[in-house]
Amino acid sequence: VQADLVVAADGRHSKLRRAFGLYADLAQPSMSIGVAVPAAALPFADRGHVFLGAWGPCLAYPVGRDDARVVIDAPLGTRPGKDLANTLLRDHVGVFPTPLREAVVEGIHQGRMRFAANHHLVVPRIHVPGGVLIGDANGIVHPLTAAGMTLSLFDAEQLAAHLTGSGPVRDEAVQRFARRRERFVWARMALC
Repeated sequence: VQADLVVAADGRHSKLRRAFGLYADLAQPSMSIGVAVPAAALPFADRGHVFLGAWGPCLAYPVGRDDARVVIDAPLGTRPGKDLANTLLRDHVGVFPTPLREAVVEGIHQGRMRFAANHHLVVPRIHVPGGVLIGDANGIVHPLTAAGMTLSLFDAEQLAAHLTGSGPVRDEAVQRFARRRERFVWARMALC
């Protein structure tokens, strides 16, 4: 298949990034433990929340009209096991106001938890002649930044705008896009 430009939007484990010969610096700073709770337990049912005071930041946000998720940032190496519930109850749930605290405790006791690794992925260069990375393929940071979807949509919109009418000078348009993007993402990188 021949193309003037290949846009790689294939996620943080991008195969196209490797095919382009671009590399990424990947680190795993922590784990996230998600606990399902009722949305009514949130202090503000239609808002996202950040709670500080535990080992790491804790997020709480609605994921539907009736459901919410609490994400607890935990040390690297945290895994499911018999001591996890006690550790969460001892070291983390105290940062939540009542009734959210009660909902989190109930969710922990009922095993309504999911685990995910938090990654920090920096891609120093996001383009090559004939190829460009957008979205998570060109970098990710801690979920606390809440920037993943926003930056992915920004990438798509800005790349399209830079390519409109670019004709045979696509590589120059991609370079302009990459420079514009760098200025936009510096705050996200600073939060890592």
